Amino acid sequence: MLSEETAAVVTSMLQSVIDHGTGAPARLRGFTLPAAGKTGTMDDYMDAWFEGYIPSLAAGVWVGFDQKKTIGPGMTGARAALPTWTDFMIGATRGRPVEDFGSPLGTSNRDICAETGMLATEACPNVTTEIFDEGSEPTEYCTAHPGRPLQTYRRAAPMPDEDGGKPDLRQLDRNDRARAKEKIHTW
Repeated sequence: MLSEETAAVVTSMLQSVIDHGTGAPARLRGFTLPAAGKTGTMDDYMDAWFEGYIPSLAAGVWVGFDQKKTIGPGMTGARAALPTWTDFMIGATRGRPVEDFGSPLGTSNRDICAETGMLATEACPNVTTEIFDEGSEPTEYCTAHPGRPLQTYRRAAPMPDEDGGKPDLRQLDRNDRARAKEKIHTW
């Protein structure tokens, strides 16, 4: 059994597949809800699949033959299975409210340069938000795209520039959790 924190980290990675990776054609086909998923392709294009989910619905599509034979040149999971999954999900979610994947306590969100996996700067051309187990977050800013740190986190109060102007992201997470607890326990 996965911990809630590990499940959130894996879901975050699989959201990146749909938003920026091999599952991105789902976005081009018009599926806009928060979702996570993974393509798959066997050797010699003998099988292709896409498995994906939103918080309340999971679906998978497999394309292949009962016998070991190719389904066609270039028939990857993104080309052969993803279009069917996308059409199904668009129909199955039509008229439903948007559901977001949550971030459990013990995790933190960071804006990451999609090219380097480092903390994003304002110069990074492709930025994605990823979830990390607390304490496992990247700590270095992108060296491939030097610039000011990309700062999208709210602060409870101004923080001193202890690190050459770089925010203490762990402290910001602690502040956010403390504010969330105050809201929960305020009657």
